[in-house]
Amino acid sequence: MKLIGRNLKPLGFKSSGLFEDATSLCLHRRESPLGVEFADGMHGRLGIFRLSPSQKRAFKKGKLSLVPPGCCAPMRKPSEILENAEILFEGEPKSKKHLERIFADANI
Repeated sequence: MKLIGRNLKPLGFKSSGLFEDATSLCLHRRESPLGVEFADGMHGRLGIFRLSPSQKRAFKKGKLSLVPPGCCAPMRKPSEILENAEILFEGEPKSKKHLERIFADANI
């Protein structure tokens, strides 16, 4: 399963980018009980940022930027930048069910 917008949107992932539905160059994210899960199509990785309640609030207000390893944050505008993501899986998941299982195992 390719990590592109049209495959990830039905699972609740959001992204920003002009061609997010068709290209793997975008970073997709969704909130989870423990923080923010992400699918990095460019590097073929799934991961999670485990956030404290105060970090979750800052992220929702746009004051916290989450940057997975290997990605850059050219704007460096938010007051805080977090780069300590936990990588859960590398490669392409076999299916949507496989992707959900990877994140479910991390949220236990």
